[in-house]
Amino acid sequence: MSIEVTGNYRPGRPKLAILVSAGMLLLVVAGAAIITQARNRPIRLTPLRQVPQVPGLSMAWPADWEEIRLPSNEGPAVAAVRSNQRILMLLYEPIDNRRVPPGDAAMSLLQGVARQLGIRRARDVAAARSELLGEPAIDLRYVANFGGTLLLAQLRGTAANGAIAGLLLLTPEQISPADERLFNEVAASMQIR
Repeated sequence: MSIEVTGNYRPGRPKLAILVSAGMLLLVVAGAAIITQARNRPIRLTPLRQVPQVPGLSMAWPADWEEIRLPSNEGPAVAAVRSNQRILMLLYEPIDNRRVPPGDAAMSLLQGVARQLGIRRARDVAAARSELLGEPAIDLRYVANFGGTLLLAQLRGTAANGAIAGLLLLTPEQISPADERLFNEVAASMQIR
C-alpha cells in the first residue's frame, strides 16, 4: 500500500517567487555584512603617552574623546575623558608594597571614587575575572548613582607595582559590545614601569 501526499499545487508565477526569494536573501546577507562591519570596525586610540599624574604609567586614550577636568584631586580618579554622555576614568592609588587581591583592589577603587566624586553604587550587577597591567584583575559591573542620575558602570581594578590601578566607564545606556571593546583596548594599552 502506498501513500501519496499531494498539495493543492497551483501553477502561478514561479519566476516572480524566485525573484522575491532572491531579493530577500540578498537583503539578509547585506544586513549581516553591515552589522559585521560595524562590530569589527577598528577602535581608534591616541598614540601611547605618559599620564602626567602617574609617573611611569603610559596609556592610549580613545581618539576624539575630550579630556575633562575632575572636580577633586583627592582620590583615585586621576584623569578622565568624555564622549557624548560616556565617561572613561583612569584610577590610581599608591599603596605600600603589600600584596592586594584583585577583588580587594577593585572594591578599594570603588569606595575611593565614591568618596572623591560622589558616585555611589546603587546595586551590583556582575563581577568577572580579567587582566590589567599584566596582573589578574576583577571587573565589576554595577548601577551607579551620580547626583541622582543612574548610570551603568564598569570598573576594572588590580594591584601592580605598589599601587592599585583601574579604569572606570560610566554610561547612561546599556554597556554595548562596542563600549566593551573600547574599554578592553584602552585597558590593554596601559603599561607601567
